[in-house]
Amino acid sequence: MLNVQAQVTPVNNEQHLDDRIELNAENSVEGMDFDELKIIWDEFAKRPINLNKTTKEQLQQLALLTDYQIDQLLQHRQKNGDLIALQELQAVNGFDADDIQRILPFVTVTTNVNDLHLSFSQYITQGNHQLLLRTESVLNEQAGYNPKDSNDASYAGSPYRLYMRYRIFMQRKYSFGIVAEKDPGESLLTDNNKWKGFDYYSAHLFVRDIGIVKSLAIGDYQVEYGQGLTLWSGLAFGKSADPVTVIRFANGLRPYTSVNETIFRRGIAVSLLPAKNWRVDAYYSNRLSDGNVATIDSLNQISEFTSIQSSGLHRTDAELADKGSVRIQSYGGHITYRKNQLEVGFTGAATHLNKNLQRTYQLYNQFQFSGQNFFNTGIDYKLLLRNFNFFGEISRSQNGAMATINGVIMSVDPKLTFTLLYRNYGKKYEAIESNAIAESDNVNERGLYAGYSFKPVRKISLTGYFDLFSYPWLRFAVNAPSHGFEYITQLTYKPNKQLEMYARYRQTNKQGNVAPAEDAPKIDYLVNNHQQNLRFNIAYKISKVLAIRSRVEWVYFKDGNQPLENGFLAFQDFIYKPLGKPLSITIRYAVFGTKSYNSRLYAYENDVYGAFSIPPLYGQGQRFYALLRYHISRQVDLFLRYSQTVYYNQTTIGSGLDKIEGNSRNDIKLVLKMEL
Repeated sequence: MLNVQAQVTPVNNEQHLDDRIELNAENSVEGMDFDELKIIWDEFAKRPINLNKTTKEQLQQLALLTDYQIDQLLQHRQKNGDLIALQELQAVNGFDADDIQRILPFVTVTTNVNDLHLSFSQYITQGNHQLLLRTESVLNEQAGYNPKDSNDASYAGSPYRLYMRYRIFMQRKYSFGIVAEKDPGESLLTDNNKWKGFDYYSAHLFVRDIGIVKSLAIGDYQVEYGQGLTLWSGLAFGKSADPVTVIRFANGLRPYTSVNETIFRRGIAVSLLPAKNWRVDAYYSNRLSDGNVATIDSLNQISEFTSIQSSGLHRTDAELADKGSVRIQSYGGHITYRKNQLEVGFTGAATHLNKNLQRTYQLYNQFQFSGQNFFNTGIDYKLLLRNFNFFGEISRSQNGAMATINGVIMSVDPKLTFTLLYRNYGKKYEAIESNAIAESDNVNERGLYAGYSFKPVRKISLTGYFDLFSYPWLRFAVNAPSHGFEYITQLTYKPNKQLEMYARYRQTNKQGNVAPAEDAPKIDYLVNNHQQNLRFNIAYKISKVLAIRSRVEWVYFKDGNQPLENGFLAFQDFIYKPLGKPLSITIRYAVFGTKSYNSRLYAYENDVYGAFSIPPLYGQGQRFYALLRYHISRQVDLFLRYSQTVYYNQTTIGSGLDKIEGNSRNDIKLVLKMEL
């Protein structure tokens, strides 16, 4: 019998959530801001979901439950009436002890303020006001900040990242916020030493549930529809050892609060409920983006660019020249019909560029979009039949090319779940604004994914997947059609609430161009790049306030005719979070050794509030970080993080303007969070 507690020990539940993020981050889109999940969870922790009043959409926002679990919970409530206590979750089909433990901090069965009819002034006074100030910097001197002479290239500004965010929100009712950021190397001052301001600004106003208006967004926002194949600009998971994460939970419109300068819309959007079972969304966006400038006409106007940049960095003259060089206008919408266990949607998305996108021609990219206008349409669906959850999307780009993704999650037994997913993204399909499950991109890929989750007894679970994929056309650094596979299996043993350990084996095989031998003529043919990873991880909760986490991982990498590379990573964590005390500390010491970047290893790291860290580790060295959180008062928290990476076999770190003389890199972050 599960002992459900309304108050979950922080050191225990935060470990659950950190594991969830790491599980999904390791194989997801590079640059994705996964700390957005922590912010969402933080909001729900402050104003938990009332399970007696909640909707399917609200539960999906947690990203912790499957459609089947949500449906079973809602059916249980409809059949048996309101839940009296959280202990009743044990009687809901599809929920086990771990599922319940994860969601406990975010749910309640009591009446809360969100269920009341409040006046406008009450919404403001009872809302959560949050001010977040962050600064961070590399403590070592980098080449770009100390040019040897006036002719050397250099960064325009200081090495500090400065970040500010103010937000007032009441979960599921409204949100208003302003974000400002300066990246390291960007300047706050103009040439004549006058105040220029931050390099990046973002603002949003987002409201929900006003009559037939389900949501209204003004300013910066995100759009998420279907399975991400036609249109998706928000957070999305990739493949992971938990197979149920392959399904997308589209939230439609969402406020944008991140500092990623490419994955958002700027304008206005609305979601309406015009009739029972129907939802209609429409959006318009008009914003500037960075582009790699290719051609400038006789009037000094940019007429062509080769690609849209995503770094958001404006530190040098070249980067500043590309800043805001392309205006992107986009508009479209989504129509949803939902009845009982069926949901069907139609998406239309159009984009206009004010400059001509003309890619640098290569054989592999000849089918990729070029021009100024493109238009995509798509049909998505979800169907829950008993314990079978069908989902998918079919999309068409304006050139007539098609892409499709279809899958099913089968809960054949409370202890056994299977996932099957087939994807076929045409080589001519144009997908600039998509983010569906893929090994690479949402073009030129076919794949068959099979995942499983087996829990034979309460203490043991076995999860994993096999993914077979192929590329009908050439890709970057792959000069022929190619194929590959990936296999992951993870065995987890959790005998009690204090101890959890797992062993994971991962094998990948992809094809790439052969690396020619020295002094030999360059001949391109494909060879197999083979990699194996073996990981052991142990998390032990020594007491209510102290936990340790240990890991060791080995990697074996073989690149065609090149010598075998092997490497390892080992780390030890100490997490001290005393109840009722102002100071909490997380410390990690890690050692690693790999031959090159090809055999790099990743490990998720705890970070300051509003930041996310999972750095690649390669070469020979050690890494240390310490994270301190000081609870100054009920409204004020201070976060301080120091990290150091030492390389045994290097005398310099990095290259170009980021080059550091020496074998160690030291970073520091400081965050002040104030809430009312």
